Amino acid sequence: MNSKFDDNYSEITEEAATWLVELQENENQSERATITQNQAFMQWLQRSPIHVREFLAVSSMWHELGMLDEKQYRQIEQQLVIEQQDNVTKLSTDYQHSQVVKANKTPAKLTWVMSLAASVLFVLWLSFFQTSSYQIESHSTLVGQQKQLILDDASQVNLNTATKLAVKFTEKVRAIELSQGEALFSVRKNNQRPFVVDATEAKIQVVGTEFNVKKFTANNTNKVEVFVVEGIVRVKSNYSDEEITLTQGQVAIVSAQAVDGRYIHVYDKGQSPVAWLEGKIVFNAQPLDEVVAEFNRYSHQKIVVNSEQLTNVVITGVFATADSQALIDYLSEIKNIQVELAPNGDKVISLNK
Repeated sequence: MNSKFDDNYSEITEEAATWLVELQENENQSERATITQNQAFMQWLQRSPIHVREFLAVSSMWHELGMLDEKQYRQIEQQLVIEQQDNVTKLSTDYQHSQVVKANKTPAKLTWVMSLAASVLFVLWLSFFQTSSYQIESHSTLVGQQKQLILDDASQVNLNTATKLAVKFTEKVRAIELSQGEALFSVRKNNQRPFVVDATEAKIQVVGTEFNVKKFTANNTNKVEVFVVEGIVRVKSNYSDEEITLTQGQVAIVSAQAVDGRYIHVYDKGQSPVAWLEGKIVFNAQPLDEVVAEFNRYSHQKIVVNSEQLTNVVITGVFATADSQALIDYLSEIKNIQVELAPNGDKVISLNK
């Protein structure tokens, strides 16, 4: 478990304890303040099933430590049953601001236990229907960071720099939403449960294989690159009916705008685009603007090309992702350039006149 996740989890536990204290003290508040607090508490619970679980865990722990007396603790359990029958309104399609407690059966000012019971029961009910079909896990990396995940089905995902994705597994499909960055997927085979990656411009579907998906957003270019390391991959455009099948070594570029009348273009890749796993970037006769955009993904200090004549310079070579200076040194050997350091740390490259 990574430290960032641990920190978030600890924060949720602290929030749960804070809510428990505040709910115990709400009998000293005005009726309006109590209602406002109950609404805020319910909103907190609804954010995640983890909030519900942690609140109940803290309640149980406090009971064991003697910080929550037996009567209060048992009332929680009893009210979960009672409130289910009398105090929880059913949701309708036009539900917007449901009153959890029926006014004609319970006083407007609830005890903290009854408020807790109604709120927890409601969220448990809501969580059941929201998570019984699937659970969502969000993962991300910072600029320059990489991370490896092992999914519930034993598939493996490697996240490259500045990547965001969400995992949504159901009984019938293993779904991933890649909203930013790049990831390498090593998928455990399951013919009855396809593995689908939605990368905005394209959907990629497999049953068991290894492939790399990279989203391009620099220079107002919205496209996705899919490279097959092993196996067979189906790629479909989200902007047209185009669909193709890729085999080992092939790459597809799926664009948000049609190029030459097509949204998907297939190539045979000479080199593997997953050198990033070893901290390397491989360029094969690529224009400088693309090379710079790739380097800039790995650092907060960007390279800025301040010359149209330089943007079309072709670059071939292997570089370390963290060594942008190596690119500048290479450019200085083939072009008469000058480099200026901007106040924000960016390196601005231009041609000497």
